[in-house]
Amino acid sequence: MFETMQILLYFQALDEPDFSVAYAKMCEVLKDKAPSTQQEDDPKKQTNFKRILIATCQREFYRDYMEDLDKPKYDADIAAAESEEKRKEIHNEWEVKERRARKRSLGNIRFIGELYKLKMLTVRIMHECINKLLTPNIAESLEGREESLECLCKLLTTVGKDLDEETLRKVNEGPKGSQTKPQV
Repeated sequence: MFETMQILLYFQALDEPDFSVAYAKMCEVLKDKAPSTQQEDDPKKQTNFKRILIATCQREFYRDYMEDLDKPKYDADIAAAESEEKRKEIHNEWEVKERRARKRSLGNIRFIGELYKLKMLTVRIMHECINKLLTPNIAESLEGREESLECLCKLLTTVGKDLDEETLRKVNEGPKGSQTKPQV
């Protein structure tokens, strides 16, 4: 039951990015209240709300935002359209779907940022997200590249100050067990 509720809550957060702060806070409360369950493949391992939430965020983050849009079908429909009016209608429908997919992707990024601000995600995870968004994928289209940069801007807007402060603190602490502290 909690897993289903968590997934519904997560996808609601993606569709309504303006409420990311509230959804993240709700998840923070639920992580302590939701019971742990045993994993089906390994009964010795426990799965908890936070672990499921992070795995869901990760899957959505690495997923191509255009994945659910059928670009070849769109191209075929445009080519088969018999009038300019029909082409405009198909194009407008495509733009609505693409805007919704982009909004969802940005919602995921904002939600990830809000989870980080609540200490549910680590600095390392944030740095991995930033690296992924900065590293161009050879197969990535121009639209995909633009979307990655837009997501990066949203992430840095959401967590930039906190991430910068925590990163600087960790750098000044140095590696675990090290007696010397590097100065920045």
